[in-house]
Amino acid sequence: MKLHLIASLVALCTVTALPAAASSVTLTQLDALATDGTGQGLTTYGPEVSRGEFALFLAQPSRPPATFFNPVPPGPTDISAPLSLGSNTFYFFGSSDGSTDPASWALYAYFDGASTPSISGGGTENSATFSASTYPDGLPPSYGSTPDRLSFVAPGDLDVTMTAYEMTDTGIGAYDAGTQGLFEVSPFTSTPDGLWNFMGTVTFDVRVPEPSSLPMLLAGLGMIGGAFYFGRKKVMVS
Repeated sequence: MKLHLIASLVALCTVTALPAAASSVTLTQLDALATDGTGQGLTTYGPEVSRGEFALFLAQPSRPPATFFNPVPPGPTDISAPLSLGSNTFYFFGSSDGSTDPASWALYAYFDGASTPSISGGGTENSATFSASTYPDGLPPSYGSTPDRLSFVAPGDLDVTMTAYEMTDTGIGAYDAGTQGLFEVSPFTSTPDGLWNFMGTVTFDVRVPEPSSLPMLLAGLGMIGGAFYFGRKKVMVS
């Protein structure tokens, strides 16, 4: 009888402790903002070319060649990059008209078609050090607020965190500019135009949080086991 009771309690606790089936999360937009390091010379990259942005092209770390999520043509420059559980690393590329030399960057990440970013981080060029940031050099953006955070909880209780980020004009990994320069895209199309590019890498870590009821489950099992153990040691006295 006790074994049946224990089995029932274990099954009940396990069901309440297990997380719900993980939902999916998709990266649907990246905006990169750059200044010359003094807060001036703002240059923006993203899908809204009509707002004066240069295009930003997203790829996964495969080389050669880069396979962009948002090639232009045919366009537009919107992206749809599903994230899986664990680490998800992307490369992104941009090119300007050559009139600015960015030194400070901020990256805005949008997910699941949201119109506002869920993650924003920034740092200086050619450095892997970054932090939560709303805008290069701490100035407010001219077109909306940002979350100033490196993580958020996506639908389905998925924890999404920016764990790595770097902007460079010298290349990363297999994209080594060397003395030849980094030429992958142009300001508005995903074909080279002879102008020096910048590139970046960003990693998003997706995790299913530990159920809050798991400690309760373990404590309950311990109490059940203790009660069963000490109950067996009782001696019947006639």
